[in-house]
Amino acid sequence: KIYESGLTFEEYIQSLKNIQTKLSSAPKVIINGNSITFTAPCGTQIRYTSDNHAPTLDSLKLSSSLSGRNVTYKAIACYQGYTSAVSTVTITKYGDIFKDITVKDWYYTTVSDAVHQNIFSGMGDYTFAPQSTMTRAMLVQVLANMSGINLKQYNKSSYSDVNTKSWYAPAVQWATENNIVQGMGDGKFAPITPVTREQVCVIFYNYSKSKAPNKLPSFSDKSTISSWAKNGVAFCAASGIVNGYPDNTFRPRNGATRAEVAKISLKYLEI
Repeated sequence: KIYESGLTFEEYIQSLKNIQTKLSSAPKVIINGNSITFTAPCGTQIRYTSDNHAPTLDSLKLSSSLSGRNVTYKAIACYQGYTSAVSTVTITKYGDIFKDITVKDWYYTTVSDAVHQNIFSGMGDYTFAPQSTMTRAMLVQVLANMSGINLKQYNKSSYSDVNTKSWYAPAVQWATENNIVQGMGDGKFAPITPVTREQVCVIFYNYSKSKAPNKLPSFSDKSTISSWAKNGVAFCAASGIVNGYPDNTFRPRNGATRAEVAKISLKYLEI
């Protein structure tokens, strides 16, 4: 094939290097208001889809910026019959833009609604990080957002590891003063520590101020639920906020993702 192309071996190797250079990364996403476009190195061609399928050499050729609602665009750069990795960007039904969710993801509607209702915000650079673990700081901020509380008055910190200038400090102080959360001992809050499923239940239970007794469901692993978490798990299960898994386990020590907590938050607002 080298000889059929008319290239010497050295020229062929250089050609491969050129291809590798031009297609070394996925197309760059450029966002301008509610419209998007993709860019790639000079000499390449961009092909894209709007039906959530992977683009190919035969997909639509990009010729202008893209817009719309409730749509996921996927794009590749093409050069001499080769293709790059795929870039993905989604415009939600409300016009919010994210690079790390698609309209086919189970959490798409959840994320769209939670962001639109100002319960959640993105993680920067048009990402939501749906599969990232929720931290203690993130969770109390979400609860503060849900409550609609004015946090300006919470300008001090009860914990040595919460700087009053950090973005989560007011929410942490509000949640502490209202007995929604407690510290982790030794005067610390551990803001970036991931929360587990049973911890999420306890914090939502505290936030609800509910005193009604609830029976803990007969999860097959209910003996592994911490004693201090049983009321919280019982409340969330009875309210339909948090459910067990199909195998009848609860898995209390599993981490809770941002997408999962977004779903829990929206369910809470329905009760």
